[in-house]
Amino acid sequence: MNEKQIRGLIEPRNFIAAWFAELPKHDTYEKAYEAIEDVYSDFFGKRKYSDYNSFRNVRDRITKRK
Repeated sequence: MNEKQIRGLIEPRNFIAAWFAELPKHDTYEKAYEAIEDVYSDFFGKRKYSDYNSFRNVRDRITKRK
């Protein structure tokens, strides 16, 4: 990911899009989430979500709106 893409992870929709893009590279949804969370925390110095379940709740709320 480049710096612009990483900065874009601040927006939940972009974080979710990055997670979808990461899915084929991992065995589980949670591992794909942790990979994106690692990129986010390396850049910003903190995690965006407390855990996978927190992310999943946000993901489900946003994707059900469509």
